[in-house]
Amino acid sequence: MDQTKQIKKWVLILPLLMIISLFPVSCFNDSDSHSSKVPRFESADCASELGTGDETVCGYLVVPEDRDDPDSGTIKLHVAILKARDAGTSAAATADEPDTGPLVFLTGGPGTSTMSAYYVFENLDTFRNTFGHDRDLIILDQRGTNLSQPALYCSRELADLRTQAYGMTYRQAADLRVATLSGCYGRLLAEGVDLDGYDTNENAADVKALRDALNYDKVNLFGASYGTRLTMTVMKEYPEIIRSVTIDSILPPEVNPFEMQPEGTMYALNTFFKACKDDYPDTESNFYGIIDRLEAAPVNMTGFGSGSTTGYDVEVTAVKFIAYMVSALRSTPYDASLPKTIKDMYDNGTYQSVANSWIGIVNFFFTNGTGGSNDPSVGMFESINASSDGYYTSQDRIFDNIEFYMHDESIREWAQVEFYYWYPSNQGEWPVEAVSPDFQYPVISSIPTLMLVGTLDAGTPPIFSEPSSRYLSNSFYVEILAGHATASLECVAKMLDDFIIDPATEPVSECETKYAWK
Repeated sequence: MDQTKQIKKWVLILPLLMIISLFPVSCFNDSDSHSSKVPRFESADCASELGTGDETVCGYLVVPEDRDDPDSGTIKLHVAILKARDAGTSAAATADEPDTGPLVFLTGGPGTSTMSAYYVFENLDTFRNTFGHDRDLIILDQRGTNLSQPALYCSRELADLRTQAYGMTYRQAADLRVATLSGCYGRLLAEGVDLDGYDTNENAADVKALRDALNYDKVNLFGASYGTRLTMTVMKEYPEIIRSVTIDSILPPEVNPFEMQPEGTMYALNTFFKACKDDYPDTESNFYGIIDRLEAAPVNMTGFGSGSTTGYDVEVTAVKFIAYMVSALRSTPYDASLPKTIKDMYDNGTYQSVANSWIGIVNFFFTNGTGGSNDPSVGMFESINASSDGYYTSQDRIFDNIEFYMHDESIREWAQVEFYYWYPSNQGEWPVEAVSPDFQYPVISSIPTLMLVGTLDAGTPPIFSEPSSRYLSNSFYVEILAGHATASLECVAKMLDDFIIDPATEPVSECETKYAWK
């Protein structure tokens, strides 16, 4: 860490000063649960929020907080092992049918909660019966997130500012958030959290530690969004522990998303406009027409959060309309009514969905949840980003790309906030030690890999990941008519299941090949 960052760090702190089905439970190293041995697995009761029954075993993986610091203490990462429902590969290995290992799920964000994953994997029979029924599924709460200890939530600082932010402009809300998060940064340090230990390299080492503590030979990795970058880092650093890899909504380590998002956003928008040409030929002109109208005359109306009957005053602006659109493109399954919604907005000035979307955006960035909720771990996001993407970019580089790829002034204004102003870690206001530059090198691997990407996804569009497939010699690259996180589709889950059974064979896609707009 350079001298400037060290000074800033102390200025901020001073004011605040599927093994369970193969082996008996004793193989989880319970005998060492109170020893100094790390990594180790300590069994624990499943949290009631999981909604799980006898099919799940829970516990904590104990690992060093900062492996680069010999004096570092330990932290606990929550682990849930959802046992195979059918007697299959992970439940009964034989000489003729050797064990093929569990599937380890690595979620995105960074800092996204795994609570929705628990629901999908454990409770949705349509999903579980299609995929994962014959092997153990392991959900790892990454360090700093969800039920792991410590969990780096900043709700204490952010939650009470929501109603204030509802009435703000996009930029005003971002500035308020960044100013407020300095308090969270200082509090976490004062509580003894070593924020230098919360980066992707440490996360990858945790996956290796999980495999070691649970006595597996090899595991199958399934990463989504940021989890794909984490998975690819494990591929680079610990290839010997991996049997197969599935990455969904891919963010390769060589891609700095804040620099590439201007191009990626326009790619997704233009893909959407082209896909609408036959059924809704005026979608693109309507989109820009709405921007022009809202630039000239913003609309004041009442917005509602998801499932809430409490309304808040919202000024619907062109920038907030763009934010709504980009968010809608991330939907999986894709929003088949989106072209019609845009037409109705243009014809009738019906902006209710934009006002509601703004409330949702504020609720996301001004989180009020803690571990065990569906809210993101803000401290984890900022720490990981500050050590990698935020550290290795600058405002000038981000803004230059915005100017080059985005020609509408309102879209540029939205992008400046979306890719820079929301995040203290992009502005040098969340100082941590940076990962080494070679973190950004492409992953070169022959591990069997299924690569899944949504054609409309503005967050991780195909142009981010298609070049990476050339470095993965045993990869299958599949584009799905969807937004972000395509594996929630049953047809994709079927592909994933087929691939894990036989990673050497390209799975057959039964997903839609043509958009069906309403």
